[in-house]
Amino acid sequence: MLGVIVLAAGAGSRMGGVAKCLITVEGETLLQRLLRSVHRLAPVQTVLVLGHHTEAIQTALREMPPALPMTLVHNPEPGDSPSSSLRLGLQALITEADTVMLLLADQPLLGANDLQRALQTFKERSPVQRISWPEHSGEPGHPVLLQADLAREWLAQDRAGLRPWALQRPQQVAVWAPGNTHHTRDLDTPETLARLSHDTGQRWALPQTGAKTRQN
Repeated sequence: MLGVIVLAAGAGSRMGGVAKCLITVEGETLLQRLLRSVHRLAPVQTVLVLGHHTEAIQTALREMPPALPMTLVHNPEPGDSPSSSLRLGLQALITEADTVMLLLADQPLLGANDLQRALQTFKERSPVQRISWPEHSGEPGHPVLLQADLAREWLAQDRAGLRPWALQRPQQVAVWAPGNTHHTRDLDTPETLARLSHDTGQRWALPQTGAKTRQN
């Protein structure tokens, strides 16, 4: 069974201090688009980890159409690394999940077909491989998929990031090439947002509301 963790705790400081997952494309937020794609995977549980902009994101969630049930987790100290948020998300995941999918809430091009392909690729991996992620032009992307027992091993170790820790066990890592930038393209600055709008021909916009300080 599949458990999904979506990380949405970032401050979005380079984007002007807004919740990047609330950026809209044609009037729909990135978070709403992503959750709809996740819903098609029929996960046993979806965990959404919040930190900065918790209040703004919760408000947006209440305004979305009913979708899959979610477990909301708040990270009081998100920092600059996603590791602490990932730890909280994994700790909140119920034990019935034997496969874990890790996602970022602000990847603009990632769609349901991309997630389905990532999951299928993980299912077709070698038996010795316990974690996988896509890589395009040498850049690693998301989603990361891993066995739940490997996630528990990572939780039990020191504070190394998941990917560097996994690369210390190269025989257990499956890296695959998606052939596009859907898994690696990110939104960091207003310039990258403008470039995405130009490249896609779609109307992308910053959220109209959003806390610019961390909500605790």
